[in-house]
Amino acid sequence: MDLRDVDFQEDYKSPFNFDCGVNRSYLFLSPHLSYTPPDSPTMLHTDLLKPESVLEGEDAAATIPEALSEEDKELLQKEIEKVEEEIQTLSQVLAVKERHLLKQNISKGLQDVTSTTVYKKTSETLSQAGQKASAAFSSVSSVLTKKLEDVKNSTTFKSFEEKVETLKSKVGGPKPATGDFGDVLNSAANASSPPPDRGILVPFP
Repeated sequence: MDLRDVDFQEDYKSPFNFDCGVNRSYLFLSPHLSYTPPDSPTMLHTDLLKPESVLEGEDAAATIPEALSEEDKELLQKEIEKVEEEIQTLSQVLAVKERHLLKQNISKGLQDVTSTTVYKKTSETLSQAGQKASAAFSSVSSVLTKKLEDVKNSTTFKSFEEKVETLKSKVGGPKPATGDFGDVLNSAANASSPPPDRGILVPFP
């Protein structure tokens, strides 16, 4: 088929209505929006792309339509305040629950630690060490007591005690009927110390 035989002018139909006149803005590749006719598809597409700002919180409450009465506005304001109070109450309850769960986790963690094998072995080791230390102190105390008794029963100690008693008898102090070595030393020291100097009394004329 030869394309030269086809009449393109008869098949082509223009989308524009030239009977109403031609808008010169369509002669530009990218016409300005101000020159675009209101019924143009470009204008409709631009309106769809415009972002609509959504107000929240106090801004939304401040943009209450003027058609509402004062009573309706007060009711809406009370509802908003009620919702805010509920949110605050829920926040407080949530904080209390979080603290309670934290305490439970801490106590459970301590319980888990005390139930471990490592903790039990450490506790047993410390207990055994304490028992060994107590036994060592007891043995040391008994050894010291025995040593003191051996010293008192030794010949050197007895001769020293006899010398002290002889010194005491020479000083002239009475020998107590009963008493230990400490009492003998105290009485000997008191007997050997000179009386305090009372001074000389000088009569006034």
